Amino acid sequence: MKNTKKIAFGGIISALSVAILVIAAYIEILDISLVVTVSLGIVFMEIEYGTGASISCFVAVSFLSLLLLPSKIPAILYICFGGWYPVVKKYAERLPRLLEWVVKMVLFNGALGAYGYVTIAVLGLVEPAAVLKITLLIMANVAFVVYDFALTRLITVYVRKIRNRLGIK
Repeated sequence: MKNTKKIAFGGIISALSVAILVIAAYIEILDISLVVTVSLGIVFMEIEYGTGASISCFVAVSFLSLLLLPSKIPAILYICFGGWYPVVKKYAERLPRLLEWVVKMVLFNGALGAYGYVTIAVLGLVEPAAVLKITLLIMANVAFVVYDFALTRLITVYVRKIRNRLGIK
């Protein structure tokens, strides 16, 4: 019975995630915010069923979004950042505070570089000017720190107040 719940919950989270990413593909101005929203599904999978289930959900959503989305940008954003970060966050926060933030920032900037490479080299988007790259890099890092703090608060609220009411496990 326990595996049945895990599979069903993973399927629901995956389907909902892909549906939200489809919306992001059609309304391009929402792509980053909807990818962040979709990453909450991985958070719930990680909290309720562990790393294996959350990684399975990430792989399923990644594959389906690459296959089904008309615009691949939200799928690439999800793969490069939104899907795996909640899992890494759990393990990074077990490290001493300074090392935690070094690991998070290095991984985020590596993911940002991978996203930039894929969108420019593979998808053929225009490469921005150097000044714009630096500005975008700074803004992205600030947004990432805000996202990390907000995600920590959401996880805390979910675990302390919402989780017991849902009765998922």
